[in-house]
Amino acid sequence: MMFDNMEEDTFEVKIRRESSESYHNVVFTSANYRVIVCRDNIQWIIQLRRGKSGVKQRWIPLKYCTTKNALIREWHSLIGQFHPMLDKLPERIGGNS
Repeated sequence: MMFDNMEEDTFEVKIRRESSESYHNVVFTSANYRVIVCRDNIQWIIQLRRGKSGVKQRWIPLKYCTTKNALIREWHSLIGQFHPMLDKLPERIGGNS
């Protein structure tokens, strides 16, 4: 865990475990799937939520992508539909275009 903005009684907790419900670098969530940026900022990861509701749930990795085209392709193969947040991503992870 990392702590940012440490002030008197308030602080922000950043969870670095990618499988955590509270992971700090989530791009978007759709039902039981989500896309995150890995902790090293080198790839996007498509994850699936596992576990029963009310019990400790975790996110398991399904696909790893470094390009927007690959992420769109893999997302569509798993979900069967497009997500509008995919359009807002750069062509490559860590890229500006």
